[in-house]
Amino acid sequence: MALQTISGSRRKVSMVVIGIDDFSNKIVQDNSLQVWIPHHTPPIWKTAGYYVFLNAPTEIVTVRLYSPIFHSVEIQADLRVQTKEPLILSVRLYPNETYPFPKGITLVEGKAPAGSLVQVLGGNYPSVKLVEDYKKDKDDRKIRLFQPEGLCLDEKCFEIFSKDGTDTEQFFIKQQIEEEMFGYLLKAPLQKDYPKGLTAIRPVAQTYANATGQYLVPVYCKEGQEICCQCIYEKNTTKKSSIVAGKRVLIDFEQ
Repeated sequence: MALQTISGSRRKVSMVVIGIDDFSNKIVQDNSLQVWIPHHTPPIWKTAGYYVFLNAPTEIVTVRLYSPIFHSVEIQADLRVQTKEPLILSVRLYPNETYPFPKGITLVEGKAPAGSLVQVLGGNYPSVKLVEDYKKDKDDRKIRLFQPEGLCLDEKCFEIFSKDGTDTEQFFIKQQIEEEMFGYLLKAPLQKDYPKGLTAIRPVAQTYANATGQYLVPVYCKEGQEICCQCIYEKNTTKKSSIVAGKRVLIDFEQ
């Protein structure tokens, strides 16, 4: 990611925060998104959606993000390690009830333990597939993916699985490798080899249950398509449902 140099020897770029809409997979460029570090000078907002912090303290800081259409986020950033390049912090933002969802979107909602991670598997957007075979001993944290929409996949969760159903696992994308076409850096290597022609990938839509235990996950899916909704907490629980596209689906993990 290219940033314009900010002139002046006393104005050092310490960190750049990017908010990513987990539903659209686009960088949030609306300055109604507020990003700040408590008791520190506010960041410089760039119209491309970058929040640039100057001369931030060299310590572990708390970064807070607020928007009227997303759940608020509080995340820790370690600025103790000084490098030539600023820390780039990409943060996924999960829509709340006030988000302007387009027509035809299925909304999975219900109750789960407060703070628990709720995932919906079975959606079909964004569409992603392997460009070439993934071999864990050779590729490690690098993977080559094709996604035609040109979206931002930083911090996005996916499920990769063999088409015969024998192998499956989840992975998170750390960031795109700018100098390499179709190249992405994983947060952690995959556990197995995945041949291009025998493998499929689907996105994982997710959110966290709020303080009262309510959650809402928007999903792109087809009429009658079966989805799997799972709650990851002290004891993982999985529930499946055949859905009517464009309607609300109630899945309660507290019953």
